[in-house]
Amino acid sequence: MIMRRFIYSCLLSVFLVSGVATNAAAEGRIGTVLAVPEKGGVMVSATLEGGFPKEIVAELRRGVPKDLFYTVTLKRRHRRFFDEEVAARSVGFTIKYDTLQSRYRIQQTDPDGKVTEREVPTYAEALSIVSRIDQVHINIPPGGKTGVLYASVKAEMRAVKLPMYLNYVLFFIPILEFETPWARSPNLQRVR
Repeated sequence: MIMRRFIYSCLLSVFLVSGVATNAAAEGRIGTVLAVPEKGGVMVSATLEGGFPKEIVAELRRGVPKDLFYTVTLKRRHRRFFDEEVAARSVGFTIKYDTLQSRYRIQQTDPDGKVTEREVPTYAEALSIVSRIDQVHINIPPGGKTGVLYASVKAEMRAVKLPMYLNYVLFFIPILEFETPWARSPNLQRVR
């Protein structure tokens, strides 16, 4: 009886601590996801609302570069089973504050591999650039099944890579600094 209470209290404390840490770290979320059907595919746009946690903003202002990735997936809805992923694309941003010039450098990598760079003077302008993705084209594979499609978007900021072989020893260290839950678009028209 005492052992059972001890185990329950340990499990409860682990769940409470993990819930508090998750809620404290998650400030941003994906707002509106807009998916527009187009010939041969879907155009997806989304916005990040709420910005980044204070710790990440402070690290950016100290000159630490950060990589932000948006994962855009197109899924087919199933009634009695998990939804099927039809296609996926990724858009990446690298944000770095140049402490000598007092400017933010933003490098955007499109799903096609095209890299564009911009410089802006304020954090607000940098955040407005990296907080949205516009018209990411996702091709629908030919010969696919019929069904209702929708788009899902997620943003995540990965932590700095560990030195060689240290990632195998320290596998329990979280690899994400910032992560949003999946947000989905309304259902698209029935695609054949």
